Amino acid sequence: MSRRAILFVVILLVHVGLLFGGILQNFVTMDESALVPSGLAHWRTGSFAPYRVNPPLPRLISALPLLVIGPEWEPESPRDYPGSRPEWALGQSFTREAGEQYFDCFLWARWAGVLWSVAGACLLYRWGKELYSEWSGFWAMALWCLDPNILAHAGLATTDIPATVMGLAACYGFWRYLRAPTWSGAFLVGILLGLAQLTKHVWLVLYVVWPVVGVMYWWGRDAVTTTPHPLPLSPQARGEIVPRPSLARRASVHGLCILVASVLVINVGYGFEDTGKRLGDFQFVSKLFAGENRVGNRFQGTFLENVVLQLPANYLVGIDVQRRDFESSWPFYLGGEWRNEGWWYFYLYALGVKLPLGTLALIAAGVALLIVRAGAPSPPAPLPHRGEGRRSDGATRFRDELCFLLPGLVILTLISSQTGLQYLRYALPAFPMLFLCASRCGAVAQRSRVFAGVVLLLAGCVAWSSVSVRPHYLSYFNEWAGGPKRGAEHLVDSNMDWGQDLLFLKDWLDQPQAARGKERIGLAYFNLVDPQIVGIEFRPPPLLPPDWREQLDAAEIGPRPGLYAVSVHFLRGASFAVPDGTGNSMTIPPGSLSYFQQFQPIARAGHTLWIYRLGREEVNRVRRELNMPELID
Repeated sequence: MSRRAILFVVILLVHVGLLFGGILQNFVTMDESALVPSGLAHWRTGSFAPYRVNPPLPRLISALPLLVIGPEWEPESPRDYPGSRPEWALGQSFTREAGEQYFDCFLWARWAGVLWSVAGACLLYRWGKELYSEWSGFWAMALWCLDPNILAHAGLATTDIPATVMGLAACYGFWRYLRAPTWSGAFLVGILLGLAQLTKHVWLVLYVVWPVVGVMYWWGRDAVTTTPHPLPLSPQARGEIVPRPSLARRASVHGLCILVASVLVINVGYGFEDTGKRLGDFQFVSKLFAGENRVGNRFQGTFLENVVLQLPANYLVGIDVQRRDFESSWPFYLGGEWRNEGWWYFYLYALGVKLPLGTLALIAAGVALLIVRAGAPSPPAPLPHRGEGRRSDGATRFRDELCFLLPGLVILTLISSQTGLQYLRYALPAFPMLFLCASRCGAVAQRSRVFAGVVLLLAGCVAWSSVSVRPHYLSYFNEWAGGPKRGAEHLVDSNMDWGQDLLFLKDWLDQPQAARGKERIGLAYFNLVDPQIVGIEFRPPPLLPPDWREQLDAAEIGPRPGLYAVSVHFLRGASFAVPDGTGNSMTIPPGSLSYFQQFQPIARAGHTLWIYRLGREEVNRVRRELNMPELID
């Protein structure tokens, strides 16, 4: 085995090793609690209504092991009505049925994410190698494998990493098709595009972006060489020279082939569920499709109502329900401030505090090289032999780079414009594009020892960022942001706290330092899964709602002595319905647990559950500061 092959294997093994700790130690997160049971429900009921806001492919794959080792759970067919979200009730039902098997079921489901992530690393290596050089492939691959954000979501049974990888695969396949357009290549790209649509609706942008990329890629060329193989690997491949006028006609027909193949794949993925339904027969809930009515159909009474859709009904309904969520007014948090509508710069801010500083520096260097070298002429070269990097003139190279730059930029622009829902994980599909941009540094490093030393130093910083925070990748913040301990000053919710640290709290409570005897801990835990499932008996902490002065007995609210664990999500003033320790749920009003910020925690479970032991003296000190009556007994 060559040294380069050994390096390739070592990077993948490090990646899997880093993921392994997170998979075993992080508890079931908010979305996982509904995603995996929904996937199992797809297999057992044949309905794709649960979690329809995302297409079903990642759920179907992650739930496969549970068909063999999961509980004998027979989910009820969901009650379907416009805008319904039956997945959360299914998640609660699965929790009750699985019992002691609950966490083990998610351990098996999470391994699908590892396979998806390994596939993403291999794709980045291949594309970086063919774009620039083999070392560029290694840089792109290493940035993926060592990034804390990728590690955080690759170790979960959610949709974000599968969607990122399938979008990357589709864009890579399209780039290879543009280099040598053939019928078989068009059909392959259509399959990849359809599979991307089965992971997340964000990849609908490719139906708009790819025609633009295709025109820009082929514009000004007198001829294009095609070969009978969709992925040509050697200049010796015999091909056909297609003049530009013929190329335009062929591209149009190939585009139709890509479209038809992708639609066919989408239908297969949904089992052709309600395919062929009239557009006028739907009941929508978003303003985009329903108009100003709460439930309706803006297409009824128009010529479009009789259009027969060759798409599964739940594919379109999922887009509609997701759109309603984006149109709604949700409170979001950034840099210590809450708003009912988000910020246009949310993702720029989030990337600035969540990406390792080494990665940010490499991306900046890659962008600088892109600007400086994009138009620089160099001797043209034919398509490479197997194993060689692709060298070309500056204009051709820029066309190649458009195949990943434009989709990435469009995705970042699109999600930034949707301020109704803002989570960093929505930007993950753009991460491979950022890493490919940074991989240009690898090619330059081969020609300059000084630059190579700087790049190696930055890569070492990226590696340290992940190793130092393991297995708490979801809570990672870079040094500029103050690290995980100060992460909640910048972001909360799934950007930091998704309910993953419950097992660390359980471990702390089982240690002698807890010294709680029969005392039940006061717990405010940001998740839908009841902590009692791991053996934590708890009670809600006392609340201090904004209207506390209207309470009849102020002594029963606000700070009180005892042992508490509070999620940083609630420390920062969030509101949510959480388990209350009796098998039911309770709603924590906005800001009603923020008073805990005035106490010093004695420990932290992970980075998201802060533990307090409050004595009467310090409780009364804070109550005096809040103009509340002191506690006497």
